[in-house]
Amino acid sequence: MGIRVKEMNRHDLLKKVLEFNYNIKDYELLYSKNGKPSLVGKQVYFNLSSSQKLSAIATSKVAVGICIEHYFYDLEILDTCFNEKEKEIIAKSDKKEHDFTRIYTLKIAYIKMLDFERKYSLVDIDTTQLKNWSTNENKDYFVSVVENKNVTNEYSK
Repeated sequence: MGIRVKEMNRHDLLKKVLEFNYNIKDYELLYSKNGKPSLVGKQVYFNLSSSQKLSAIATSKVAVGICIEHYFYDLEILDTCFNEKEKEIIAKSDKKEHDFTRIYTLKIAYIKMLDFERKYSLVDIDTTQLKNWSTNENKDYFVSVVENKNVTNEYSK
């Protein structure tokens, strides 16, 4: 799996990564009904995300989702989108913005990996049970990536 974060347009980042890492110069994108892009006729899976001026891309041999967010903490999202275990993690945390952003980006990356509709309930995704994920962070933002390595649940059927 490859992850890149750059201060550039996400489609320019996709073009740069495909050319540099996969020697793919000409390609056609196909979009799912939920807006997830894929490459026509290529066995490279990818997903894009952006936050403010930054864009992030994850590439993989399997379906992948990525989410980049600058650190934030939102009580409304916490109340409506986090389950009780996740709320407890936040309540006990001395780094609330950090832990909130980590959980939130994992939820969004998971939805994007499985190509769910945006109206899907985030509270039903239990990040304490997720497998095949990774994170990258710095002082300003958090990036979460989830890969579909034989992920099976009631939502992926």
